[in-house]
Amino acid sequence: MTAPLVVVHGRAQAGQDTFARQLMADIAVNHKLPVRLAAFADAVKETARVLLGMPEEIAHGSQEAMASWTRYGKDARYWLQWVGTELGRKQLHESIWIDRMADRFNDAPPEIALIVSDGQFEREAQQLADALRRPLISVLVVRPGRVPVDPAHASEAWVHRLSHLYEGKVPSGANEMFSLAQGMVDRGAFGYDTSPFDLVVVSRSVEFTERAAAALAAWVAQEATA
Repeated sequence: MTAPLVVVHGRAQAGQDTFARQLMADIAVNHKLPVRLAAFADAVKETARVLLGMPEEIAHGSQEAMASWTRYGKDARYWLQWVGTELGRKQLHESIWIDRMADRFNDAPPEIALIVSDGQFEREAQQLADALRRPLISVLVVRPGRVPVDPAHASEAWVHRLSHLYEGKVPSGANEMFSLAQGMVDRGAFGYDTSPFDLVVVSRSVEFTERAAAALAAWVAQEATA
């Protein structure tokens, strides 16, 4: 019995953190299964705190909080992107944050479900699942109408392109969650013959988010006890 790894993707402020926390609560409370939640950015933020003296409430704060703090003429969001991409992925190693997450989850017994709330880069979810020897459920949270934050940066570009593609295919009045198995993605779109995500969650309201999390929690529980 090996519980899956769930990696939740989404553009900044799309609602993926809220969804991931709700999913964790549903798995733990409604299905009585052990579960752990973390983010790739946790290690990035800790590095920025040590390297730049960034306060914890800024590193883990809102977009407005990050904009209010500056160091060497740049705000907190800039420095977090710089630490994550320019310093970490480009100067140290492309898989550095995947490796740090694998270290963090490596002691988890197989019956514990694992959730990562901030997938951003292509293939990182599968690389982490392979490192942990876990089955993967890959989720994209989209919020139609939300203005993207810095979509050109490397840490946002891939998930922004895919979010934009799927948002254009969300039917008006669509339910809160739908499978991508029925040809939602045109063959070859952005180089994919099939979707890189198992599910898309349409973050239209708190109610939709809760219903989607409950449905996915049931799937996780089924996989964990199969």
